[in-house]
Amino acid sequence: MTSIQIVMFALLMLMVLVWFWYVNKLSAKLRERHPEKYDEMGLEGMWPKDAAGWLAGHNNAGPVMALVRFLWRREDADLQDMEVSDLVSFMRLFVCVYLVLFLALVFSILTMEVRGRPQRDTNTADVSSAVEQRREKVYAPFREKRYADAIAAYEALQPESGRDAELTYWRGMAHWRLGDADQALRDFRRAIVLDPANYDAHRYADRIMSNQQRWDEILEMWNRYIEKNPANAAAYFERGGTNYHKGNMAAAQADVARACELGKHEACAWVERLKPWQ
Repeated sequence: MTSIQIVMFALLMLMVLVWFWYVNKLSAKLRERHPEKYDEMGLEGMWPKDAAGWLAGHNNAGPVMALVRFLWRREDADLQDMEVSDLVSFMRLFVCVYLVLFLALVFSILTMEVRGRPQRDTNTADVSSAVEQRREKVYAPFREKRYADAIAAYEALQPESGRDAELTYWRGMAHWRLGDADQALRDFRRAIVLDPANYDAHRYADRIMSNQQRWDEILEMWNRYIEKNPANAAAYFERGGTNYHKGNMAAAQADVARACELGKHEACAWVERLKPWQ
């Protein structure tokens, strides 16, 4: 609900309490000034007499209907009591205001729901739900360390999964956990093509290629990533490690210094370690 709707709802609740007060006031005046009308309407049974009545589900349908007839049929005119008639007129107006506010609140809520509900064929929520269900078919077995089943689930989703960077990344992780580094690297590289901003795919591709000492390929990969993500401290730190292994100490020191500036605390320690190489 919006703030305006909350205010309207609170006002309606307050008006209910005020209404009960006016009903009680009208009942008291009729009891004091027009007891015959009071008895005719059965207003004595409007409220339970004790807590047991409330708990037993007191039935006041008769007095309520009599009160409605009294208000809207203008039966107060027969009593020729100006004070009662003034009170009844106010109560009728009060009911009208309450109904207007109530309908306005209902209309605003329904309108908001309709505006927020796109057509079925373009419903973003439905698309999102379908995507999550598709991913869960791969995630669930992976979480349970059933990596072969995760790969099989991925394959069953083809060709959809082949266009999903995140699913491709997780298939790579499954291959990596099973010890198939080559297939894992292919998946990580495919995930990078589909989503160049996927840092984790870059990081695990780095791990595999580092074991194979393919430093030039790793460096080229991080150069492309940093060009598009110049504020990623972890990427500078990873590239610094690659430059370190290549023997380019000046570049390594520049990378770890930049990573330290961007908030990578681990890199700050490496700045000190590389100082002797200056």
